[in-house]
Amino acid sequence: MKIAIATAFALLIAIASGVQPAQSAAKDPAADYPARPIRLIVRFPPGGSNDIMARYFAHYLTERFQRQVVVDNRPGADARIGAELASRAQPDGYTLLIASVAFAVNGATRKVPYEPLRSFSRVGTLGFGPSVLSVGSALKIGSAKELITHGGANPGKITITTSGGFAHFATELLNHLSDDT
Repeated sequence: MKIAIATAFALLIAIASGVQPAQSAAKDPAADYPARPIRLIVRFPPGGSNDIMARYFAHYLTERFQRQVVVDNRPGADARIGAELASRAQPDGYTLLIASVAFAVNGATRKVPYEPLRSFSRVGTLGFGPSVLSVGSALKIGSAKELITHGGANPGKITITTSGGFAHFATELLNHLSDDT
């Protein structure tokens, strides 16, 4: 997405928050935005946190603009399919991408068919979600530090599961820290 999308989305955010753009003598193409439906690409299947946030935001913007904002779920290939689709869209402000921490992980760990830092413009933050580390109550561990110490004292005896992507990297960091104890 090029500068046009960033400008259009900044205008979209400003209007949604009640800020009115200044009027000028020349006809501003952004003044008629949006003139048609907006596509909001989610790189994950329906039902997850990215999808829920996108649907909430799309509903709000649809009501605000009286133009449809359509959520388009494009999961697959570790979330690269949706990102590639967005990177190839016209930079006209009508295709937006919901990006999560997995977006940064993909660009840093593998070859992707787009340039993560140059193909997109960040235009805002929609929300934050926690990462949760939990253990069975039988272990009697009350902190991440205690878990790391326990892992270092009991090599090979802890099994960790993740959803992959960013969570996998966080798990590997814990593994590395426990090796150093």
